[in-house]
Amino acid sequence: MNYRKAVREALRFFPSELIVVEGVHSPDGIARSSNLAAAWEQTEVQTKNWSVWHQLAVWAVGCALQRLIREEGAKGFQFVLKEMLDYKYAEYKFAESLLTPNSWFPRHIKRAYRRDRFFRGLPRFAEGRAKNEQ
Repeated sequence: MNYRKAVREALRFFPSELIVVEGVHSPDGIARSSNLAAAWEQTEVQTKNWSVWHQLAVWAVGCALQRLIREEGAKGFQFVLKEMLDYKYAEYKFAESLLTPNSWFPRHIKRAYRRDRFFRGLPRFAEGRAKNEQ
């Protein structure tokens, strides 16, 4: 398995258009999306028995879409397209979760991800240093 394939497959579960719901904000004033929350929850249920790569990719994509909704909602947009996804941020969240010192992910998954980064020509970083990769 590789990162790109896992993300590509995770994206299939999310709707192509996400609605930024006006008036639905958290107490701190951040825009939310009801159809993202529903799709994310449903995707996690559907991929529950899939590989760790897929589950982590679903989480990373959900985080990136949530960030996109916050940013575009603050600009006044009423919907966003999943094609607007910031793939670098999604990979940052993927790596941050996978490579933190206390993560529960098996060592072979971490090694496979590092190998995948190497073959994509990306710099290698030590465990726990994902925070510097943004």
